[in-house]
Amino acid sequence: MQTSYKTLISLIGAFLLLSSSTFFAQEVGDILWQDKFEDTATDPGCLVNVGWMYYGENDGLAGSIVKQTDQFNAFMQTGNFSSFVGAVVMQSNGTPEIDTLDPVRGHKLLVDSSKGAPNVEVTFQVNFKKIESSFFSFATRMVQRDTSETYPDSDPTEEGAYQVFISPLTNDISIARVMGVIEGGAEYDFLNPGNWKYLASTQDFTVELNIPYWVKFYLYENQFKMKIWEGDPSDEEDVWLLEATEDSARVSGTFSQFALLSSDPAATDQIEISEITVRTTSPGTAVEEKGLELPTKFELMANYPNPFNPSTNIQFALPVNSNVKLTVVNALGQVVAELVNGELSAGVHEVTWNAANVSSGIYFYRIEANNFVQTRKMMLLK
Repeated sequence: MQTSYKTLISLIGAFLLLSSSTFFAQEVGDILWQDKFEDTATDPGCLVNVGWMYYGENDGLAGSIVKQTDQFNAFMQTGNFSSFVGAVVMQSNGTPEIDTLDPVRGHKLLVDSSKGAPNVEVTFQVNFKKIESSFFSFATRMVQRDTSETYPDSDPTEEGAYQVFISPLTNDISIARVMGVIEGGAEYDFLNPGNWKYLASTQDFTVELNIPYWVKFYLYENQFKMKIWEGDPSDEEDVWLLEATEDSARVSGTFSQFALLSSDPAATDQIEISEITVRTTSPGTAVEEKGLELPTKFELMANYPNPFNPSTNIQFALPVNSNVKLTVVNALGQVVAELVNGELSAGVHEVTWNAANVSSGIYFYRIEANNFVQTRKMMLLK
């Protein structure tokens, strides 16, 4: 299966395009849930703080390993799935616990305490420790369909998902949709990349063993973006490596899943997952060109109104076509919103920031356009 990925992938996705006069820059909001795997001594099985479900011999998967380590990560090793494939899978909807001692409470937590959502931005770190025949996938928008089970999950053998695909063997990355049985696909489609619907062209990206990589996957309605980078969070590039849209996108499902999958049932490939953060995404912010007369200099204007609740308008001037990044940070210097990140034409532009999802306080908005940088202050009063 691994030797023919490139010939199997059909390039049916479309990259996002920006309108010349108006486009929508999506915002990232509050943290829904996160797991830093810092409680190894008390939770080696990854069951508490964030409850993870994974599959074992009762599910036909023998020899797979999922455990929390003292290096603040979840270690995953493939096992033998019914002498069919090698696999290791763990998934969660952000529930605070998998209660294996009290099935009634465990069921209630999985159904009533989900913190997942279909419109999310997920950031995590993955370290490929041993890869001889496997590919990696991160899937989300997985539906919890049968809540009559003792521990209701989202069955990966039947459910559809949107996912990031990474192959250290062929050095490929992509964004794909697995249809699942309910959506017209076949059972076990998630095991075979040749049956997936690719939303973005496969891109080359060299992955090396024993090097942690950051991955960010953005989903809002029918829009999807992905990036991967090495180093620290601060080393993140502004540009998204992959961007795509899907006309018939499914916007539902609260479960997310990490998987390492191989065509070899005897595989013992290994990865480590850490630093998972899941945030909400919200509707795009309209960026409009104001007027026809071109400005003579770069400028970031005062926002209005100021103070404001919950929305304020920010104008900026570009004397030439520019690659623009406009962000909002709090008093601690943490980015709370990315209002613009892309190429804009020369002119005066206006962005509206809706701060409904953040608390009152002083915020700073900063523009970077070509070599121009400017920061201004604003106050949110609720």
